[in-house]
Amino acid sequence: MTKRLINRSLAILLVGVLALAIVQSAAFAGEKTCPLRIKGMHCEMCPGQVETALKSVPGVKSAKVDYKSATAKVVVDNSVKPAQLMSAVQKAGFQAEPLKPEAASAAASDPCRH
Repeated sequence: MTKRLINRSLAILLVGVLALAIVQSAAFAGEKTCPLRIKGMHCEMCPGQVETALKSVPGVKSAKVDYKSATAKVVVDNSVKPAQLMSAVQKAGFQAEPLKPEAASAAASDPCRH
């Protein structure tokens, strides 16, 4: 009886883990990362302003700006264009430009990578 209970519990746990993996996989489908160079930041408060501007763009999932490297890592859905991100940063008083793709296979017209 105890073995059956343990096996049933393990089966339920396994189904739950698989379901969670499927949901997380679907959540990441259709997303890409857009690395940006940010210009015009002069203090440690500036990254927060840039992040807020980037997150205001519909389709932006997350934005992390690093003051020391003057870069932003922006995760977006496939509908977001780099020009939208750069425009939002410009409206906040900064400049942004796409970082050159690290991979040679990345499309030159879209610096965002899947």
